[in-house]
Amino acid sequence: MPLRNKKLEEITENDLISLINDKVSEGKTIDFKEELPSNKHSKKINFLSAVSSFANTAGGDIVFGMKEKESIATELIGITDIDPDEIIRAMEDSIRNCIEPKIIGIHIREIPLEKGGYAFLLRIPMSWSKPHVVNFEKHWRFYARGSKGRIVLDVAELRNLFLASESLIEKIRDFRSGRLGDILGDETPVPIERLEKIVIHALPFDAFEPEKKYELENVLVHRDTMYPRLEKWNSIKYNFDGILGFEIQNSGKINRYIQFYRTGCIEIVDSRPYFFGEFQNRKVFPYECFSQYLISYIQELQTYLSNLKISSPTLIFISLLNVRDYTLMRPSNTTYNDEELSFVKKQNLLFPEIILNDFDTKAEVILKNTLDMVWNACGYKKCWYYDDFGNWKGFQ
Repeated sequence: MPLRNKKLEEITENDLISLINDKVSEGKTIDFKEELPSNKHSKKINFLSAVSSFANTAGGDIVFGMKEKESIATELIGITDIDPDEIIRAMEDSIRNCIEPKIIGIHIREIPLEKGGYAFLLRIPMSWSKPHVVNFEKHWRFYARGSKGRIVLDVAELRNLFLASESLIEKIRDFRSGRLGDILGDETPVPIERLEKIVIHALPFDAFEPEKKYELENVLVHRDTMYPRLEKWNSIKYNFDGILGFEIQNSGKINRYIQFYRTGCIEIVDSRPYFFGEFQNRKVFPYECFSQYLISYIQELQTYLSNLKISSPTLIFISLLNVRDYTLMRPSNTTYNDEELSFVKKQNLLFPEIILNDFDTKAEVILKNTLDMVWNACGYKKCWYYDDFGNWKGFQ
């Protein structure tokens, strides 16, 4: 079995020895290095160019502690007298600081050897934010991978990479636009009676790779990390696109659903009073509930996508549909004066995409611009829950 077809955590010394027995050659998806990267200029460039070349092509593995002759693996020598954690941190720092833009989804693992010492396996995914450039001490180059190893990209090849990246973004935006058109036309997997809706799309870049799909069983395994937890909903079913969860009220109406696409995409539609209410005969966003539930959605989306091991960046799109004439509900100790109020002037508020490059950033940070824009649409300078420096203050 090719090394890259095994999960990183499952790879053992025997898998590395099989590379020697099978006379595996360096190529488009694998590279062998006898020594660890050092701070010597030429060796660091060699390391960084190898990493970026894989990211700019199809991804691949670099095995450290492996001798090669004429590019064929010949001996697993191992690396001794080192602290594996320090080595991994040093490699991660070099990649983070010297390759632009940041490559998402890189993983490094030490593999103990029976005779002592370690081999290291660095796994680089195919990047969805390519091309990546090596930028280190006046060395500024774009690299890619060919059958014989890494190559320096020329102008035409660079142009093709940029165009491919732009085309991917357009595909993702088109998916969002198409789905919003269907939702506005009431073409949803289950009927949502209320016109006002918040729609959240989580669209991983690699979901738009041809033939990309996830086993639906994995969706069910990780469903308890998704908010609102699916097992608390009273209806979960398979459908053409993947798995659908929704909640039927006592009245028989449905006010929210979540569609898990088999590609890894997620669509949430919610029309509950937590987002859309009425107060003193006015249509209002209940500002605290609105913010709390939106933050919860993003937090649980991050957890779910992380558990599904999505390695590519993910675009989050938030849309408020049919919200013309809405305003923010004010604190209970204030009165409404129509002359002081500002109402949403647009029928639909389509917020710019949010790029998730990792799943660790706090949801309050991720949502700052979106919440500010909701407040702006209602005539306020900024969301009340952030201070003048943009820091989250919390609910007060």
